[in-house]
Amino acid sequence: MNVLELCAKLLIEYKTHPLDSTQLEIPQNRKMWDCSLPCFHFAKQWRETPQQIAEQLAYDMSPLLEHSEIWYRIEAVWWYLNFYLKTSYLATMLFHILEETKQSHARFPPTGETILVESPWPNTNKPLHLWHVRNMLLGNALKNTLKAVGHTVHSVDIVNDRWIHISKSMLAYQLYWNNQLPDCKPDHFVWKRYVKYAQEEKNNPALAQQAQALLQAREEGDDETVALRKLMRERALSWQKETYKKYGISIDKTYYESDHYMLGKVIIQQGINHGIFTRNDNNHIIYIDPKLGEKIVLRSDGTAVYMTQDIALWKVRYEDRSMDRMIYVVWNEQEDHFKCLFNIFKALQLPFAPQCHHLSYGMVWLPDWKMKSREWTVIDADDILEETTATSFEMLKERYPTTPHTKLQKKAVTIALGAIKFFFLKYDANKNFVYDKTSSLRFDWETWPYIQYTYARCCSILKKSDCAHIDFNTVDKTAYSCDEERQLLAALVWFPSTLEHAARTYQPYLIARFLLDIAATYNSFYHAVPVLAEEDEQRRFARLWLVEATRKILKTWLDILGIDVLEEM
Repeated sequence: MNVLELCAKLLIEYKTHPLDSTQLEIPQNRKMWDCSLPCFHFAKQWRETPQQIAEQLAYDMSPLLEHSEIWYRIEAVWWYLNFYLKTSYLATMLFHILEETKQSHARFPPTGETILVESPWPNTNKPLHLWHVRNMLLGNALKNTLKAVGHTVHSVDIVNDRWIHISKSMLAYQLYWNNQLPDCKPDHFVWKRYVKYAQEEKNNPALAQQAQALLQAREEGDDETVALRKLMRERALSWQKETYKKYGISIDKTYYESDHYMLGKVIIQQGINHGIFTRNDNNHIIYIDPKLGEKIVLRSDGTAVYMTQDIALWKVRYEDRSMDRMIYVVWNEQEDHFKCLFNIFKALQLPFAPQCHHLSYGMVWLPDWKMKSREWTVIDADDILEETTATSFEMLKERYPTTPHTKLQKKAVTIALGAIKFFFLKYDANKNFVYDKTSSLRFDWETWPYIQYTYARCCSILKKSDCAHIDFNTVDKTAYSCDEERQLLAALVWFPSTLEHAARTYQPYLIARFLLDIAATYNSFYHAVPVLAEEDEQRRFARLWLVEATRKILKTWLDILGIDVLEEM
């Protein structure tokens, strides 16, 4: 039972007024209290001021504390009713949490629910770039978070390999580089053709008609055109898979738009017969959304749009996985697209339609830089990692001048990956932000190196203590007495609740913020409380167990974010 559940149980035991336990709040500052109930929710019903309600509840509920092994104080602060757990009970809660998470990320039993997470939408016309990095890191963290609370989760991908921009790069290849082998990274090879087309079209607008003709030839199944598309697609994807590997991303199944858009046409034709779709004055087949208006699902010339393949993919994926829920990780400019798509799913009466979710995310920028893929200003995901690794290596050389460079290089890669992943994941998905590799590698606050240093600090203490000979099952839960011990216990016990909340709301950034909170609280504990120097054996063992608990939870949550750790810096 977590803190919120304990508070809810206490409120149920209090019978004088019907209290809504769903209004309970996690405190912003756990140094003050463990849980709170904002009483302004009851002011209208009880016809009293929120402050009067809080004070009366605190007075009325005080008898419940007399023989409690759990609570030691309930008090009114302004219009809040604040609850305080006994330190010994916090320690007992944490002990059970760690026991239940020995074999898995969390204590949640299997839910029996299957969820598909779609990410990161690669484009075979260009390398994976800065925005793809945010997409794939969000998708991977969300997948791990949902798995941790007991769901069966599969990562799926959809490859953009058939739209007009693909035809443009194919046309440039035919006109200027036909049969030439890649002279650079294969994804860059394809991308250069796209950039070349964009440059040539400015002087020769007639190229647009040739590109459109190439698109129609592909959709009509012309053998030569289809073969060229597959050749260029595989060149791009071969290197994109290497980029996935570098970032620790795995995809359970990849789908290709070129394989499924024809099925979308069939489903749309069936939908016309059932009155779901209709034709507009321009002979496009459309869906009329109650709020968004007309949405084209198939063009008048028979060529498909994004909606066509999205309508097709549900059927293919449902036959593959029978999913209960579908989550699309796609940038925020596509919000209306997915609102309309989910309404179409409901109109088609698909079983998972009410459980579809669009994880919308904002943009990422670099200092003094804006991305324009047609002008060759896209920031390659590989380059981001290479540059951050190089910066990390230089910082390590300066910090550890006597360490062999081969050892530092290996550490630099781990640190760079951790720095990038954590920097990207610490922001609410809806927020835009600027990625600064130098800031991401700082050792002070809100960075992975700060958390890594905290983790290494825990490992160092445990190594020096030779704690392998300590039976932590016998730790005295009443041995904690100072504020810093209590604050660390109070922070750590929110581990399962925060994880459940992150999964329920699709917000992996809550895990990153939790990690920062734990690291900051632990470092306050580290500086204020002697561990190895404590002479009383029971108190020393109790503090060592607290260090071990911090280490375990940091490691577990970094695993969920897809971030590796080092035992020492």
